[in-house]
Amino acid sequence: MKRTCTVLFFLGLVCLITGEVSAASYKFRYKMRPGQVWHADMLSRTETSYMGKKDVTRQKTSVAYSIQKGPRSGWVGLKAKITATSDPADPMGLTRMSFHADLHTSGEIRNAVADTPKESRAGQPKIPPEMAAMQAQMARMMGDMYLQMVFWFPEFPEEPLSVGDEFEEKKRLKMGGAAQGFGSQTLIKTAYVLEEVSKGLAYFSVRQRALSKTSAAMGTTAETKSAGKGDAIFDLKEGMWLEFTTKSRHNVSMGTFPGAGAAQGNNTVLSITKITVEKQ
Repeated sequence: MKRTCTVLFFLGLVCLITGEVSAASYKFRYKMRPGQVWHADMLSRTETSYMGKKDVTRQKTSVAYSIQKGPRSGWVGLKAKITATSDPADPMGLTRMSFHADLHTSGEIRNAVADTPKESRAGQPKIPPEMAAMQAQMARMMGDMYLQMVFWFPEFPEEPLSVGDEFEEKKRLKMGGAAQGFGSQTLIKTAYVLEEVSKGLAYFSVRQRALSKTSAAMGTTAETKSAGKGDAIFDLKEGMWLEFTTKSRHNVSMGTFPGAGAAQGNNTVLSITKITVEKQ
């Protein structure tokens, strides 16, 4: 009888320990500190099917993040700068852009702005005012687009996560407007599932869906539906993502497009995006 009780006590202890391990939870927070500098490389490969032809483009963008003191406790200021692009000529002036935002430890972003170049590079000939205004307008649109790309950090839920738990993030992106003659609204839903935690690293699977509606001058309209999946790695000690990879399929439906001819209808875009991050 004594041996039986001992065995039962041992089994109960094992079950208790096992239950505690399986129920381990992790609080996900960003831990960037003022004075730090983080560097991200963003690689993309895009395959476009258009009017029966395929075109493949590759792009690399490097971004440096300087961490500054935030407006209050729990916040830091982010100053981001595109340090390099895959096009050395940089015709859009991306490397002259800078971006600012406040980041909460949860990943909430506030006060995000893009400072776009307002003057031509030294040594370049002056251009007519009309063309300069057009370039400035294009720079603002590019700034809005890259603002979303630069501050890509997902926002974590308040409650801790255990292996198998999922959280979803929704982002609404808006570009352009009536003044620019071009407008785009996008809703992105991204689901993250915590698959494993090992040696201080958290591994997530990622599922993403998006719907984008675009309108432009001359009645041009388009709708893009996207679906993708991928994976990501988060360093719990450093409080930062190390890798983030997604593979997506985008179906572009051209609606009203005067003179489009064969271009109307559906076109397919396949894209692979990988972000790698490290502290300098």
